[in-house]
Formats: sequence, C-alpha cells, structure tokens
Amino acid sequence: MLLLFNVNSAQKNTFKNRIAIQHDNDLYFGTDKYYTAGNFINYTRTIQDLNEKRKRQFKLEIGQQIITPTKKSVPDTTRFDRPFAGWLFLSAQYKTISKNTSIGMQSEIGVVGSQSLAGNVQKSYHRLIGEDIPSWYLEIPNDFHINFKGNYLKGFFDNKLISISEISLGSKDIYMSNGFLYLFAKERNFLVTSFNDRIGSLTNEFFFGVGAKHKFVFYNSLIEGDLLNNKALFIKKIQPNLFIVSADFFYRWNMYSLYLSYQFNTKEVKSAKSQSYLSVALSTFF
Repeated sequence: MLLLFNVNSAQKNTFKNRIAIQHDNDLYFGTDKYYTAGNFINYTRTIQDLNEKRKRQFKLEIGQQIITPTKKSVPDTTRFDRPFAGWLFLSAQYKTISKNTSIGMQSEIGVVGSQSLAGNVQKSYHRLIGEDIPSWYLEIPNDFHINFKGNYLKGFFDNKLISISEISLGSKDIYMSNGFLYLFAKERNFLVTSFNDRIGSLTNEFFFGVGAKHKFVFYNSLIEGDLLNNKALFIKKIQPNLFIVSADFFYRWNMYSLYLSYQFNTKEVKSAKSQSYLSVALSTFF
C-alpha cells in the first residue's frame, strides 16, 4: 500500500499536459456586438528544462472568433459601425519561463471570410434561440493570413507587479502593447504558479489579477481589409490607440481548473463604442 501511494504521488507530481476549452462572449453584459464570441481548444505540454532556473513549454490551439457590427440584421452598410468578420486559426506557441520572467513566441495561420464559418455559426445559434438572423452582408472576404507574435513578462516587488509587453507582425494584424498587472496570489514564482498560462505545480491554487495596458494598432485586417490585396467592399478606418482594462480569476483543484477573465477595451473604430466581454476556460491536467 505504501509503495502504491508513493507511485501515485510521484505520478501526480509529474503531470506535464493540459487540455483546455475556452469560450469568450459579451452576452454577460447584455450586448451582442464587435467581438461577440470566440471558441477555442488548446493543448499545452511542458518540455525538457533548459536548466534548473528556466523551464519550457509548448502549446497548440485551434480557435474561431466572430466579429459583427452593432446593428446586423438589415443588410445596410450605413447602419454598420464596423464590418462583419470571422477568423478561424491554428497557432503554436513556445515559451521559456524563469522565476520572474517569461518569453513567448507564437506563430498563427488561419482564414477569414465565409471560409472561417463564423457567419454560419452565428446564424445557426440565432435561429436556435429565436433571435433576428444577422445578415453578414459584405463581410471581410475570404483570405489567408499568417502572423507572428512575441510577448515578454517581467515581475517586480516579488512578482506582485508585472509588466507585460506584446508585439504582433503579419498579414492579419500589426500592433504593439505595453501594460502592467497587479497579482494577488500566495504563490507568485512564475515557475510554479499557473499565472501566465504555466502548468506549474499541481497543488490547489487561487489567484486574482487586475491590469491595464495601452495597445497601438498599426493595422487590423478584420476592420481594414487585406493590407496587400484588399478585395473588401466595406471597410472602416481603425482607431490606433486602444486602452484595455482586465481582471483575471483562477482556481485549480486537483487535476482541474477554472479561469475567468473580464476585459474592457475602448473603441476600435471611430463610429463604434467601447466593449466588455468575459472569457471562461476549463482545464484538465494529466
């Protein structure tokens, strides 16, 4: 019995994998506009350590995002405050983590337009719940995009205050952002805590974080159309300066976890308004 207990304990301490499903939606705030829904599934695995002070992990994700104007049931662009757009993608991320720093590199490929199936998904859902059917009139047309992203996190004051920088380059969007997050947690070592998407220790854990950042957008194909070969019949001009406020809640018990993230962002288009949405993710470790 003691031998079996020790073997089981060792196995529990060597879990290296996680599968997560996530849903984003703004309906919790009584709206149905802009970034109105997102669905994702991802797999993360820790890989061989670089050394005792620096760990590594790899993540694969497939996802779909649905983006619409505020008024969408009538095919009339004079009523649209932004174009319809869908984004279906596959991404791969490599991350190195130390006690108080994290560096992530990510590649992303995907399609926009009707081939993203975003319009079909939203229309089917609206039929199911008996709501007006969105027109998806003059949505951003079919296209293929590839993007590369990088992010850098640095902890200060025993990782209570964390600076977060991100850059995106590619045919889908180009932007850079900088901000800070204050982390409320018993364990703040990046190598152990689940903050920053880390698998870390599998003991029960809770954390809460609040943050704010500035995002400067050079280009967004889901609003402006393709940068090099623009076939879109209806586009809008972006607002380059975005301000984003977030609040994150995480709880892990045994081999499961729940993650909630609230995000507020200022308007992306001059004729639009600000938006709030909530992300909910459930994970299992093995």
